[in-house]
Amino acid sequence: MNSFYRQERELDAWQAITQLQRERIVIEISDLVHRQLVTSALESDFRTHLERNVLVRYLYRFNNPNYYVCSVYRIV
Repeated sequence: MNSFYRQERELDAWQAITQLQRERIVIEISDLVHRQLVTSALESDFRTHLERNVLVRYLYRFNNPNYYVCSVYRIV
């Protein structure tokens, strides 16, 4: 009987380790996919549009000192 419980605990321990390894692999794969998506987006035409939009907003705010005040009133 004692041997049976020992084997059962060992099996439970191996299953827990296996589950943790699976979760770690899924996290690593997710991280790699996320990195690839970001890299692809930044290397594509998306980056040009993003940079242009940021520049336009920056220039607009720079040329319109009251922009922040207007934005706050719009939010409130």
